[in-house]
Amino acid sequence: MNNGRRQLLEALSLASNLGFIMLVNAAVGLLIGKGFDKWLDSSPWGVAVGTLFGLIAGLRSVMRKAAELGGNDGKDKNDQRHS
Repeated sequence: MNNGRRQLLEALSLASNLGFIMLVNAAVGLLIGKGFDKWLDSSPWGVAVGTLFGLIAGLRSVMRKAAELGGNDGKDKNDQRHS
C-alpha cells in the first residue's frame, strides 16, 4: 500500500474514532439523565443536563486524544501554576 493511501486511512480511522468517542459520551450522559428524570420526575431537565455533561466529557476526551497524538500531554513545561 502506498504511503499516501496509508495516511488517508489512518486519518479516516482517527476521525471515526473521535466521532465515536463523542457519540458514546453523549449517549451515556443522555441515559444517565433519563434515569434521573425517571427517578426525580424532572423531565426534560435530566436529559438536557446529562447530554450536556456527556458532550463536555466527550469533548474533553477528544482534546486529550488530540494532545496525545500531537505529542503534547496537555501540560506546558513552563506552566508554574501548580508548583
